[in-house]
Amino acid sequence: MLRGHSFAPRFTVSVQAVDIPDFLECIPKISIRGAGKSFFELPKCPGPLTIGDLGDDSYEVKYGSQWLLELCEYNQFYLYQNNIGFEPIDPPEPFPIPDETSRHCDIAFDQAAQPLICWEQSDGIRIWQYDQLTESYVVAGPYTGINPCMFNDVTVEGFRYEADSDIVLFYQKTGEQNKVFYRIQRESYAAEYEHYIAGSDFLVDAIRPLYLRNELLISSLAGDRFAGDIILKSKLYPMHRTLTIEGLGEFTLGDMYTAEVNPHTMAIDGVGEFTSGLLYLPPINPHTMAIDGLGEFTLGLLYTVETNSHTMAIDGLGEFTGGFWLVAEVYSHTMAIDGSAQFTGGNLATV
Repeated sequence: MLRGHSFAPRFTVSVQAVDIPDFLECIPKISIRGAGKSFFELPKCPGPLTIGDLGDDSYEVKYGSQWLLELCEYNQFYLYQNNIGFEPIDPPEPFPIPDETSRHCDIAFDQAAQPLICWEQSDGIRIWQYDQLTESYVVAGPYTGINPCMFNDVTVEGFRYEADSDIVLFYQKTGEQNKVFYRIQRESYAAEYEHYIAGSDFLVDAIRPLYLRNELLISSLAGDRFAGDIILKSKLYPMHRTLTIEGLGEFTLGDMYTAEVNPHTMAIDGVGEFTSGLLYLPPINPHTMAIDGLGEFTLGLLYTVETNSHTMAIDGLGEFTGGFWLVAEVYSHTMAIDGSAQFTGGNLATV
């Protein structure tokens, strides 16, 4: 039971002293911040329910548990997980042993649910992390710098988009403590970037995720928290959301863009089914119609219907074939007029 000691946690805004938690394996190492101010090395971060287990690849499985790293007074790291109270957890491989100058450690978890830790030594900053190529843990560095802190920016609330997320290492440099620098895991920490320049020197204590931003917690060289004089918040992260539109299915929204319409099948009475993707005029399916006296014909697009020929009869003229109108020939016949002889009637004749 570790009682009777007090400390100001580096990851809280308050500097009020509290008791050392009794779950710790040893007394944590003390880092000094100005005259009479100190804190124990006990950084926290979100991480997986089980190290290395991606489960259903959801955020809750990969970042839904709270983890704590301890740097002991005799320069050894311990790992703890909050399972209705913190308890010690063995790392996948033994932690490296830092030298007696070690201080300002931090912890994060990557997309593979593997832990990373960083710390400062007299010769620079080191990072212990899992290497996918060798399938083992390695130590990277040293990198010139002091006051390191790291986090996985997928934990920024409202962002949480792994395709664009990364492990970010923030730090300062001796003689340039009015500046903040950073490196990213995706580039194997090879490139150094300048993050911020202030008019006066300060100390970087920790990094915390906010809604669509991250914030560096800082203090004066004397170890006092700044009361709003310098606020180091990042620019807004982009929002990434998956939307579902009825009849179109699911699509991902990152920056604004036009979503492609998924093809689906529609049916129109009298036309039948057709597939639509983008808007277009569906073809009309041909079908058969019948008109009294004309018989059946096939209708596709509109066209002129030919009239079927048939036979007609007119009294006194006999039969003729009807299609188009035609003049019927008058039949000749013989007539008799009283008192005269017979003649053949065609045209009128004088008797």
